[in-house]
Amino acid sequence: MPMQYYFRGFTYDSEQCKLWFKSKEIKITKRQNNLLHFFLQSENKVVSKGELIEHVWHGRIVTSNTIDQNILKLRNLLNEIQAGEYLQSVYGLGIRFLPEVKTNLTHKSFSKRHKLALIFAGVILFCIPGYFYYVSIKPDETGLTRLNLDIKHDSINNKHSMNNWLIYAGGRYLTNLLFQYEGFDSINYKQDLLTSASYNILTLQFNANDDVHHSLHIDFNNSLQGYYVAQLTDDDFQEEKTHLIKANDINVLFAEISQWIVVTYADDVKKKQNIEQVFSSDEYALESYFRAMQAQQQGNAEQALVYLQAATKKDAEFKYAWYESAVAYRNKGDPRKALSILSVIDTQHLLLKYQVILVSAQCYDVTMNFDKAKKLYQQAYELALDFQQPAKQATILISQAIMYRKLKQYDLAEEALKTALSLIGSETHPYLFGTLSNTYANLAREQHNYQSAIKHSLLAIAAFQKVGNSRYANNAKTVLSSILLIRNEFKSAKRWINESLFYAQEVNYLRGISDNKTKLAMIYQKTGRFDLA
Repeated sequence: MPMQYYFRGFTYDSEQCKLWFKSKEIKITKRQNNLLHFFLQSENKVVSKGELIEHVWHGRIVTSNTIDQNILKLRNLLNEIQAGEYLQSVYGLGIRFLPEVKTNLTHKSFSKRHKLALIFAGVILFCIPGYFYYVSIKPDETGLTRLNLDIKHDSINNKHSMNNWLIYAGGRYLTNLLFQYEGFDSINYKQDLLTSASYNILTLQFNANDDVHHSLHIDFNNSLQGYYVAQLTDDDFQEEKTHLIKANDINVLFAEISQWIVVTYADDVKKKQNIEQVFSSDEYALESYFRAMQAQQQGNAEQALVYLQAATKKDAEFKYAWYESAVAYRNKGDPRKALSILSVIDTQHLLLKYQVILVSAQCYDVTMNFDKAKKLYQQAYELALDFQQPAKQATILISQAIMYRKLKQYDLAEEALKTALSLIGSETHPYLFGTLSNTYANLAREQHNYQSAIKHSLLAIAAFQKVGNSRYANNAKTVLSSILLIRNEFKSAKRWINESLFYAQEVNYLRGISDNKTKLAMIYQKTGRFDLA
């Protein structure tokens, strides 16, 4: 039967094959129409390119690049009418249509059975607080605050939940809250972005009660009217505890989560004396910081600085916001500005002190002050040993290896990487393993060991894809394509260049677009296709 689909102000009629935005008809090509119709029917699932060939191109032979270009055109068409995230590329799997879609059937009146089901569901929801402990902190239900800043959110990684930004700084903030208690010094956190079901889930790992290992999964996606679900599960999945928390602001939300962990998993709750406050208690400043961390994660240092300036203007004593400002300037390619900020952060907070020293070392490294960098790397390494966290030690060793590579001290660089590799693995620390592999690839390339360089580039790409970090995965693809070009392996190089170019076009990364098109031109020139070059 004819269907009408509704999403984000758009209406699509499957019988007339027409698209409207509000009351205005939108011109759409036949191919865009077929693509959109198929995505709307797919109900938010990942659609493979094979399925697109079967249902949109009806079995015709088409290249992957043709499919990518048509998807890009559809994405751009929708964005020109109404800015937002519509189509998400899931590397190695396919494409997902992100907006919530309703149909004309959804808008019809419910049957009696539907009404009874809704009544039953309402009763269940009403009874949930009777089964779970929850905390009510304010009479209003306005939800978390929103900053009055004219910045687009979630424009790079294509995540589809409004609460996505909570995970980017949530791990560090929660780690800091738990660090104030005895027995919670060794804490790791990660973002679980591998499947659609796990978006917006922060995983916190720690040991408590006779070194039993615990993983706390904090789900910011499945929230309902101010409820946020925190699910704690042991690694062997023999014990599961779920706790509902009702909170209207970040401070209370994370304070309640940390209190729950401490009370539930510490035999004797003791708070450390004279713990330095390095975060803000101001809600506006805190959310500014959280938003900045999302921008940092996505590689947008300019946007991060806008948020961080809002945070430090609101609370000048917000030390972590100042630290992240330095990181943003370093990422922008201004290490001297970063050093000027780092030099005035006066802290004895061990976690922050370690981070300030490490980033200072990296900035001196970039400015070629290697003697200063070496001393600071050593200081940071000694602190990392005190933390007894292998990942922190490996991070410094990788940074040292990068420095030794610049100094052409290849033996020292390789020794540092081998030591780091003994501390971490692709399963336990995939992001860090990707950074290590990429460093190995660059080191091997400089020594003309291209086979090893290719091997480590592929390991880096796989590791970054595992944690859903498209930005670094594509950086690794760029390294790989450069190695393949040196070896005149043009077919393989072109494949990686096209993938990297597609990502650069998706996020409007102009330098990436330019670099990859230049590489394509080189391939065409060397293979005699001068018109394409």
